Amino acid sequence: MNIRQIQEFRLFDRRDAKQLFIVRFHRIHWGAFENCFRMEKTTQDGKMITAKPVTEGFAQTVLEYALICLPKEDLGIKKLSTGTDFNYPIPHV
Repeated sequence: MNIRQIQEFRLFDRRDAKQLFIVRFHRIHWGAFENCFRMEKTTQDGKMITAKPVTEGFAQTVLEYALICLPKEDLGIKKLSTGTDFNYPIPHV
């Protein structure tokens, strides 16, 4: 999957039987870097655990690993539209 077409993706971490964690990667512009993602880990009730900017390469590695290892229902992807004058996020599974 081409990471440059991804606006956002979410991973649902179910390793802890008592708590669901949601890890969200969404595209940001961070200083001089235009191709970055912000990684946010939250609990299912919305409490922020951690948030930090990460490189596009790191986000791509995480996404590729998730596509291979996670069940389909534990991964949500929003791609950017293509072929138009503007880009907007569209859901993709």
